[in-house]
Amino acid sequence: AMDKHRYVDVIGSNISVKDFANRQMIIDFVENFRTAYNRKDIDFISTVFSDDAVVITGKVIKIKRSKETASLSSEKIVYNKQTKQEYISGLKRCFKRNKYIDVVFDEIEVVKRPGSDKIYGVTLKQDWKSSTYNDTGWVFLMIDFTNEFEPCIQVRTWQPEKFEGKKLNREEIFS
Repeated sequence: AMDKHRYVDVIGSNISVKDFANRQMIIDFVENFRTAYNRKDIDFISTVFSDDAVVITGKVIKIKRSKETASLSSEKIVYNKQTKQEYISGLKRCFKRNKYIDVVFDEIEVVKRPGSDKIYGVTLKQDWKSSTYNDTGWVFLMIDFTNEFEPCIQVRTWQPEKFEGKKLNREEIFS
């Protein structure tokens, strides 16, 4: 669950009564989304993504350096743009090969899209721990609340918390 301090930060930056209510829905949505990963609830995760969602996944690849490449970067980030169907298929395989998954969200920032009270951007730090893989990275979700009873994710991105041993600056994080 989200700690009280983070909850106050997210809710405290409200602009209107409607925005306040939307931010409460966002907190609830994000907690349910996180719990679905921990429970390996692929049906829930599938329903919260728009059919035409854009999903950007990524991974950090370590590069072996030789004498000729010693001055070049030792890491490379590879991003993969996926459809909802591709992402869900990969997630199903991930759920099958892991005995457990423990996802924690922290440092949540909510931003309302200018000119819209239905579209919100949510940036959060994700700690992913599982029986086969662990990482910490930044996840960005663009959530559409046009249907308040069935909000949907239009965009989901991931990028590492650190690159070449240095934490990403806040302005480098997708939003």
